[in-house]
Amino acid sequence: MAARLNCPDIVDFLIDGGADVSTSDNLGNTPLHITSDARTAGILIDKGAGVSTLNNARQTPLHTALSRKNTAVANLLIERGGADISSQDSMGQTLLHIAVKSDLPEVARTLIQKGVDTTLPDTEGRTALHLAVKAENVEVVRTLISNGS
Repeated sequence: MAARLNCPDIVDFLIDGGADVSTSDNLGNTPLHITSDARTAGILIDKGAGVSTLNNARQTPLHTALSRKNTAVANLLIERGGADISSQDSMGQTLLHIAVKSDLPEVARTLIQKGVDTTLPDTEGRTALHLAVKAENVEVVRTLISNGS
């Protein structure tokens, strides 16, 4: 609850008191999946929260941060947390798919620079390039094509 409400000092206090950073709700979401506060996410990472833990939809905390367009938490998970950038959720969506769908070109560029596979299709056969073209996002289309899509 403290992670959902973005109360980093309370999160820190609870963890120091023995709260489990890997506890999950009925959807399999851990505190790191649900926080929208970068400071809280940083505390959770420092205290051992799993940055690659999958929820019931096979989404990592980075998937959920990108879906919510939370670039602060997403960048923290990528840069400091060592998140697995190659994971696909239950719909086959990569982090790049979600960054493109969420109109986050800077995050898409970061993922490409980190070596994410730009050609992986989702379960419907769509690649990130398909999604960028559909969204008429010329900037992302250029980036994807110049990086092998």
